[in-house]
Amino acid sequence: MKTASLSIFFCFISIAAFSQVDSVMKKIYSWIDKNHISLRKSFDGSSADEGKPASINWNNDYQNSLVFFTVDAGLKISEISLLNNSSSSLIVYPKAEFHRDDTKGKEKNNLGGGINLEFLPFPITSRCIVVPLVTGSSDYKYDFIKQDGTIVLKGFLSLKGNKNFLPGADTRDGKSRLILRYYPYTGVEYYTKQSGDTVKSASMWANRLFVELWPIPSYAKQYFQVIFDYTYRKNLEDGLYNGSDFSILTISANIYPDGNGKFGFGVDYTVGDDPTNNFTRVEKIGFGVKFKL
Repeated sequence: MKTASLSIFFCFISIAAFSQVDSVMKKIYSWIDKNHISLRKSFDGSSADEGKPASINWNNDYQNSLVFFTVDAGLKISEISLLNNSSSSLIVYPKAEFHRDDTKGKEKNNLGGGINLEFLPFPITSRCIVVPLVTGSSDYKYDFIKQDGTIVLKGFLSLKGNKNFLPGADTRDGKSRLILRYYPYTGVEYYTKQSGDTVKSASMWANRLFVELWPIPSYAKQYFQVIFDYTYRKNLEDGLYNGSDFSILTISANIYPDGNGKFGFGVDYTVGDDPTNNFTRVEKIGFGVKFKL
C-alpha cells in the first residue's frame, strides 16, 4: 500500500515538474518570437522562413574513410522593418554564423557576420497570388585556419505565394496540416579576398532549389522533416578559387520528439563543392542533433 502511495506521489510530482518546464519553455519561445530571434543552419542570402535546423553532426567521409565532427549554426539576432504597408515590405536583419569541420585535409573553422534583407515589392492578394521576392546578403567571413577574411555579396530573386503548391507558400492538406514548403532562387554571388597586396575575386550565377517536406502531418505539431537543398553555380569570372562550375546537394531527414520542430536529431547526406570551405569537394553522411528557433 505504501509503495502504491509513493508511486502515485512521485507520478504527481513528475507531472507537476513537466508542466512547469513546459510553461517555462513556452515563455522562452514566446520571447524569442517576439524579438525575431532565429537559429538555423545558415542565413546565406535565402529566405528566413526556410526551416533548415542548425546541427552538430558525427560524420563519415567516404572519399577519405574518416570520421569527424561538424558544427553549422547561424543566428538571426533581430529584425528591422524599413517598409511595411499594404503595398510592399522590406526587412533587414543582422546575423552571425559559425561553421566547423574537422575532416583531415579539408578542415574548416570560420566565423562570420553580416546583414540580410528580404524585399516584397508587391502585396499578395486574391488576384495576385504569387509575387517576386528579393533576398540578399552582405557578409564578412574569417577563416581561422587560413587566417584570412572573405567578403561575400549575394542577391537572389525568388517567388512567394499564398496558395497550396506555390513557391514560398505553406502547402497544407485538406485538414490544414503543413506538408510542404519550397523556394526556387536565381541570382549572383560575388566573393573577394585580400591576398598580400593583391585582391582576388570570383563571381558566379547561382540557381538554387530548397524543398522542405513534412510527410507525416499532424495538427500544430512537427515531428518528421525532410529537406532537399541543391545549388548549381555557373562560374562567371574566377580569380580566387580557380575552379569551373560548382554544385552541392544536401538531403536531410530530421525527427523532433518534442513535436515543436525545435530540437531533435537526424541524418544529412552532402555531396558537392562546399561554399563554406572555399568550394572544397566533399561527400559525407552525418548523424547528429538538430535545433532551431
